Amino acid sequence: MSSSLPNRIRLESPLIGYPCGVRLAYHGTVVSERALLGHINVRGDPAEPSFARSAALAIGVDLPSIPNTVHAAGDRAVCWLCPNEWLIICTGDDEHRLAQDLRENLRSCFSSVVELGGGQTVLRLEGSEAGELLARGCPLDLHPPVFSPGHCAQTHVAKASALLLALQSGIDVVVQRSFADYLWLWLESIVRHERSGAGLLAASTSSADR
Repeated sequence: MSSSLPNRIRLESPLIGYPCGVRLAYHGTVVSERALLGHINVRGDPAEPSFARSAALAIGVDLPSIPNTVHAAGDRAVCWLCPNEWLIICTGDDEHRLAQDLRENLRSCFSSVVELGGGQTVLRLEGSEAGELLARGCPLDLHPPVFSPGHCAQTHVAKASALLLALQSGIDVVVQRSFADYLWLWLESIVRHERSGAGLLAASTSSADR
């Protein structure tokens, strides 16, 4: 995902076929894509002192040890997936460099570092009704007292597996690239049903409509 890739390689959002700048709005909650971010999967034994310490030195923040929590530092967020697995979300330009730093720091540890940025994307739901919108297809209780900032959860939204991150202003949905358009269309169908087609907002001056 680095910008240093050869010019002949063009990075594209999985939603590239959709009108540029179109967002979804649901009772004040706006859905948009955070495209081309970096995603790194890290595995290792947290009980091994050198693993946890070396990973933290590379990332700039400790790996979460409490289930379903997130540690953040600057543009980097580290999500707990299971006792020996984490997902790091960073900027696209930072992905390869951070992965290399992790591999170097963890070279003496039993570990795995895999770059996933090209295979995932993030949909951001901003607004007080983010949880209500996702609840149409997600079995988790996403109300703020239960699902609060600093927490994450692996679940499904409709038929798409997803990782949800609670934010101060809403919820981020990490989804596989191949399910991005499906999930977007599912969200759009909810918006169209609720708003009778008035939920589509153009973030740019384009008036294109699907």
